[in-house]
Amino acid sequence: MEYKYLQNESMLKAVENIKEVCKTFKEQFGRFHGELLEEYRCHNADVVIMSMGSFAAQVKDVVDEMRDEGYQVGAVKLRTLRPFPINDIRRMAKQVKAIAVVDRGLSFGHCGQAFMEVKSALYHSSNKPLVKGYLLGLGGRDIKKTDQRHIIEQSFRDLEKGFVEKESEWVNLKSQV
Repeated sequence: MEYKYLQNESMLKAVENIKEVCKTFKEQFGRFHGELLEEYRCHNADVVIMSMGSFAAQVKDVVDEMRDEGYQVGAVKLRTLRPFPINDIRRMAKQVKAIAVVDRGLSFGHCGQAFMEVKSALYHSSNKPLVKGYLLGLGGRDIKKTDQRHIIEQSFRDLEKGFVEKESEWVNLKSQV
């Protein structure tokens, strides 16, 4: 038990180490991609679409297009799942009305892993945005701009209603098996 305790303590300390490395990288190379979160066009955003990996780079084009159309939308790249950036998520969540969390991984019988962690991080927050999980791109399936756009548009529809009907949604299934 003590070993697991120390393992967890080390993971919690890694948050500050990651932030320090990001700062040093910025100083040495003049580039900054965020620390544990990379925010894109989140200033004045009502909705943010949060994801990891290659999806986070792809969705920036859709965010740009939808911003040009008048949508107040931004994108957040979750750069680490472990350690999970609880405080950064809570800070970002205070600034938005809805978060769409995109997962390419599933916790079987429940929902996407990042979605589960985001919900958990916000559980005790007094100012909670609407949060919905989306599963797509599993098994290497292509993710299209239309899929990304659907997620953002659905988040704005949820905002209009004031709630999410389905906590988690599969996007682009070929059939409802």
